[in-house]
Parts: sequence; structure tokens; C-alpha cells
Amino acid sequence: MIGLHTGLANWLVNTLSYAALIGPIYLLHHRFSFSSEAAHRRAMPRYLAVQGMALMLTAGFSYCAHQILGLPAVPASILVVGLTASVNYLVLRHWAFGLPQVDRAVPA
Repeated sequence: MIGLHTGLANWLVNTLSYAALIGPIYLLHHRFSFSSEAAHRRAMPRYLAVQGMALMLTAGFSYCAHQILGLPAVPASILVVGLTASVNYLVLRHWAFGLPQVDRAVPA
């Protein structure tokens, strides 16, 4: 999208592109990545909360990697993506798309 030279700032094009994909990616995660049986009314707000958390984590990890550790761009990006993706996966798996303990109970 940035290559289309829309006149918008690159960071804004990137942000809008990310935002446009939240819904479709949510549906793909719900159905395929986590094969979740959690109700959308429960999972979607949690997914949105995780996306907000991921943005904050990315900012914090980026600050640490660049400002505190002084890493060059490529290693810093690899570190930030790895850390954020790992935390994101765990929270999505166990909270956003996981079922409550009551729903997991096996009938006698």
C-alpha cells in the first residue's frame, strides 16, 4: 500500500493496513490457528484487547532494544517480533480463544 504513493504518511498507511486486517485475521485465528469453540461475543473483545496489548509491548520492547541495549535495526526487529509474537500467542491461546474451565469439563 505504501508503494501506491497515496500522499499519506508511511506510518499512517501501515497503521490503516494493520487495522483493516484485524477482522479477517481474528476470524482466521478463531477458526484455524486455535480451532476455538469460544463464542465470538467473548473472544472478539479479548482479541481486540490482546491487539492493544501487543502494540504497547512492541513499543516497550522496541524502546528497550534500541534505546537501552543499543541494538542495530535488524537484530532489534528480530528480538521485538520474537518477544511480541511469543507473548501474543500465549495470551491468545489461553485467554482470548481458550474456553473457561467450566466449558472444558468432560461430561461424566
